[in-house]
This record gives sequence, structure tokens and C-alpha cells, in this order.
Amino acid sequence: MNRTSAAFTFVMAACGLLLGYSANRRSWEHSLRDEATMESESARPSSRRHEDFSQPNTPQHQLQGTRSAETLETLVAKEGGATYADIALWLVDADAGQIAAYWESCKDGKLDGDRERLIFLSWTRLDPNAAVAATASTDRAGMAWWAWAASDPMTALASAGDDRLEDVARGIGEFQPKWLMANFHHIPEAVRRNAVGGLLTWKENEDPAATLDFLKEHEFGFNKTLFRTLCLKDPWAAYDWLQKNESGDSKANSAMDTLLETMRSAHPDDLERLGAMAPSGRMKRKVEDFIFASLLEKDPESALAEAKDIEAPAVAAIRLAQVGKSLMKTDPDKAFEVGSMILATGPQNLVPFKQMEFANGTNMSLWDNNEQSTQEFIESLLSKDPARTMEMTIDGMKGVTSTFHSLCGKWCSQDTEAYSAWVDTQKNPEIRSAAERYLIMTLSSQGRFQEAADRATGAAAGGGSTLTQLAIDWGKSDPTAAAAWLESADIDEEQREQLGNHIKSGK
Repeated sequence: MNRTSAAFTFVMAACGLLLGYSANRRSWEHSLRDEATMESESARPSSRRHEDFSQPNTPQHQLQGTRSAETLETLVAKEGGATYADIALWLVDADAGQIAAYWESCKDGKLDGDRERLIFLSWTRLDPNAAVAATASTDRAGMAWWAWAASDPMTALASAGDDRLEDVARGIGEFQPKWLMANFHHIPEAVRRNAVGGLLTWKENEDPAATLDFLKEHEFGFNKTLFRTLCLKDPWAAYDWLQKNESGDSKANSAMDTLLETMRSAHPDDLERLGAMAPSGRMKRKVEDFIFASLLEKDPESALAEAKDIEAPAVAAIRLAQVGKSLMKTDPDKAFEVGSMILATGPQNLVPFKQMEFANGTNMSLWDNNEQSTQEFIESLLSKDPARTMEMTIDGMKGVTSTFHSLCGKWCSQDTEAYSAWVDTQKNPEIRSAAERYLIMTLSSQGRFQEAADRATGAAAGGGSTLTQLAIDWGKSDPTAAAAWLESADIDEEQREQLGNHIKSGK
């Protein structure tokens, strides 16, 4: 829990005034510490240095005992200023006059932002007008109004001038979330965003579902951090909230991923339950993805066995790719074994297009992201050992396939010389011809037209369209050199004439 919230809870509890600021927030902060406090826009109050006193901080001191042995004099006399814990304990019994005297003695240099916040939260509870007056026309004015809102939101709101409304709104959001949501109509429209910013300051929200509903009702959008809090607190409530608020957009998909990831890490049994009850379709596949990822993390051998037993080739390829990726760093040889399984049993195209037809008669081809991950795994093998991967592809997929073409293009563009040497070792005419076309195109794009031409006129390349495109490219770059080559090229006269026309026209 943040130091300000911890001390505020302690002091208010000691005085019998918890203000709904329950200490059970402690249990949530650790798991959410690395999240951004607010992902949508939530401007800090505009008062000078206000960002210093409204930003949560992690407590560094434990409050011990219920009464302080310190006096005003001993606190003031402490070299370097009293500690946060010393001040918090002293404030339990301090009256408004003592707090005012302490502030006057230490306001210039002995207090950091944490301790200033602590003082004003107690002072404004006892005598808000004195605290406001003491800071008027100073750079702490916003702090007093912000703290006043913690203990008496309605009075602070009614008393604030236009220049302090942002501070009050922020304080109400931070310390009076239930009051804010019930009385949002009382907040001036100009500072409502400040109030919502305060509401989203604390990660340990007591009623995240209600807060999510509130944000949606008032068009403040979806807050991922808040939703993760709900997932940790009650994953089924989070699931219900998603079902009621399903939108089908990217944010909804991201929210479902957040829920499933939280279930996977914190509530694995619930993830299994959800997988069993989810209807067939996109959501069930997504849940199954997370269940398999969880199994892979806990028991890689069982995950591999399960993937090998899947009958549908496309699904098996996806699962095997997940296993293979996990092995790339720890056991690359086994990763290659898994890759060979995919290539031997998977579909001819590892990233098949999916055709979508619309009501107006148009259609669109799309990739499935999961299936694309299979191709990415095979490409990672290609980066590790390209020749081995190409041979696996040829053997497993039985010749020239769309996957073979894809890998040829990728390797040739990455390392033309190594690819060229591999092409020259190929004895199968079909394999060599298909592979050499990529080499010819790459050499041409690099301006190495003579090398490309030598290969294009060879038996393996098969000439045809490859030679035609080479003539066009060479003619555009250096028509004189292209024409000189054409005169001595070992081709029939009809083809020589056609290529000559392409060289001259550049098309």
C-alpha cells in the first residue's frame, strides 16, 4: 500500500473515521505494482507541485504502537526532520493547533512530499479552513484542498473556487470513490476528468466491477489495470463483466487475454473450468490456447505428447510450434525434431488464407494469427540452420510447396551467397528450378545482372518469365550491357528477338 494511503487509514482508524478507505487494499498492490496507474488520460491537478503530493508511493516504515512518545518540540528538534512513522503516530493525538505549529516550523525544507501529504490529511480533517488559510497563495495551496476532499468531499467542493476545483476533484476521486460514483452529477463538468484520474490512482480498487461500469456509463473508456484487478479478485465476475459488455473490438479481445492470462497464472483450475464450458468457436480456441500454454510451462513432455495426438493437421502444427518455440534456446536439436514433425504432418501451406465473404458480395483473404505463429517457428529454424530447414521442408512436404517458396525467398534475401551454394547442390530438377528463380530475382535486384543471366539461361532455371523479367530490369538499368549479353546468349532467335524488345522498351 502507498505510504499516504497507509497513514491515512491508520490515522482515520485511530479516530474512528475510516472514510471507507479499507486496509484490505494491501493484498492487491504487490501483484499490480508494475502496472501503469492510469492508462487512459487522467491529468494531474494543475496546482503547483501537486503531482508531488498526489502520486502514490511505497511505504518504507511500519507504524508501531498506538501512541507516540514524541511531542511537538521533540519532533521539530529532530535533525533532518522527523520520520514518516514518527509523524504518523504523533498525528493520532495531535490537535489542529499543534499540527499548525508543526507545519509552520517545518514547512521550509524539513518535509518531503510524503510527510506533507500526511500532515494535511490530518489537519484538514480537524480544521480545514486553517490548513487552507495557511497555504493560501503558496505552492502548497492545492495540497490543502486535495486533502480536505478526503474527509469532507461535499464541503470542500462547495467551498473551492474555480482555481482549486481540480485539486478537490482529484482528492475526491482518490479517497472517496463510492461517494464520487454516487454523486458524480455534483462534480463540475470541467473537472470530471480530474476526479476520474483520482479514482484510478489506486490499484487496490475495492469494487472494480462497479468502477468499470461507472467508467463505461460516463464514457471514460475501458481501464486495463482496473480490469486486471477484477480478474485477480474474482475471475468469474470479470468473465461475467466481459459477457455483459462484449464489444468485439480489439480492446475486448485484449481484455479476454488479460482474464485468461490471470487465470493461467493465479487461478489455473478456473481456466480448466472455463475451457470445459466455453461454446465452440473463437473464444473456446483462445481458452484452449492458454490451457495448452499453461501445460507447456508446467510439463513440456506432456504438452508435446498432447500436440502429437491432435488429429487436425493445422491445429497440431500450431501446438507443435508452441512446443518448438519453447525449445529453441534450451534444446535446439529437439526443436528441429519438432519442426520436422510439423513439416511431415502439417498442411502444405503453414499459413493458409481464410476467405471472408461480406453481404455486399466482396471478399477478403486473411491470415489466422495462430497459424502464422507456425510459420514464424519454422522461420526461426531457418535462421538457426537454413540448409537443414530446407532439407526438412523438402522431405517432409514432399517437394515444392508454398512453404518451400516462402523459405527460399527468405533465405535468399538474408544470405544470397550461402543460398546460392545450397542451390548448386540440388539434384532434383523441380527443386533446383524453383529455388533458382529466387536466386535470379535476388541477383537482379542487387544489380548483378550477368550472374543472374548466366543462371537464367541454364537448364535448371527454365527460362521463360524469369528471363523476361531479367531482360526488363537489366534494360532499365544498363541497356547497352543488356544488349551485348543478348547478342552472345545461347538462346533461340525467336526468344532473342522478344528479349531484345523488352530491353529496348524497358517493359
